[in-house]
Amino acid sequence: MAIFNISILLTLAVPLLIYFMHTFFTSNQIWLSFIFLVPFIGGLAGTHVFATTYLYFDRDLSIGVPNQRVKLYLIPIGIIALNIIAVTIMPIWLLLWFMVFYVHYALFHFGRQNIGVLTFSLMSTTRTTVLPEEKLILNTVTLCGMLAALNLFVPGLMLDPTKYPFDLALLQPVIPVLYGLGMVLYPIVVLNAALHYLRHRSRFGGYSTAIYWMCVFWYAPIYLFPAYPLLSFALFTTSHGLQYLVFLGFHAYFVSHRRLAGSVTKKEWQRPLVLSMTMSLLPMIILTGSVVLAWWIWSHQATFLEGASFVIDQIIADDGVFKFGSGLILGLTMAHYWVDQHIWKFKNPERRKWLLQRYPFLAALSV
Repeated sequence: MAIFNISILLTLAVPLLIYFMHTFFTSNQIWLSFIFLVPFIGGLAGTHVFATTYLYFDRDLSIGVPNQRVKLYLIPIGIIALNIIAVTIMPIWLLLWFMVFYVHYALFHFGRQNIGVLTFSLMSTTRTTVLPEEKLILNTVTLCGMLAALNLFVPGLMLDPTKYPFDLALLQPVIPVLYGLGMVLYPIVVLNAALHYLRHRSRFGGYSTAIYWMCVFWYAPIYLFPAYPLLSFALFTTSHGLQYLVFLGFHAYFVSHRRLAGSVTKKEWQRPLVLSMTMSLLPMIILTGSVVLAWWIWSHQATFLEGASFVIDQIIADDGVFKFGSGLILGLTMAHYWVDQHIWKFKNPERRKWLLQRYPFLAALSV
């Protein structure tokens, strides 16, 4: 399906162009006319975390997930609570190690999504799926990203270093060693990826070739532009978020399309036409609403927490609202990581059936 693959490619190409221009052509008069795109595209991508709630309106979301109430409801709530507790009251020495885990988990999540991206691309174009060797290549790319995590995120480790002055004495000697390992390993991965592609070139079409190399070079900016860590972080987080919105958008479209096609049968004939159409388009309406709501909350964080500020400040001293908000955002984000790793699974037959029903352009590989 061309439109899906083009959309995925644009999720990398557009942020790459915007952040590259913003980094290296800051004073260019032409670019200054488009600088509003920086907060816009970042804000749009950031809505994907909250937009995960849209999937909970899919009544069959939990099919094939073992211990579904625990994994999809109780643990995510616990993750959110844990992050709020960590950022607000945890001793700073313990918070340091919590955030070390967090930044590595984040890069693991970003990299692992690419296996799903490549799977969708191959299944929708050449009717093949990802080989174990390709999974190994992309998992190793993810490892390269994780090896650079500390180098990328210190000193704040995704938190404000003025609010959380971590003692990095134990980490400082390790950071260049891990980064150096990544610098050695990444070229080996790229060479192996090139050899694999040459051996299996017939499996790839034009779109899947481009997406394959996009996934292989996913974390390369961390090593190619070490002086610009913000460029690397903004690029892969924005691209990742936009990719996820593409997946959700196609989910909403196909579910709405299926309901719309069936809305003229059985009991729907007896409904008013407007009500029938609205119910059929409900998935797209809910997804759009969740993205808009997430954008508003992100843009009005102070307003969102203002009503509870007195209570929060009484419980949490010293910038209580700021700390609570930071913990909430981190918690929602980590809960999103957790939920994702349980619902986007082709290995599980029931989850595969769920995916193929909602993305019919993949249905040719239902076995």
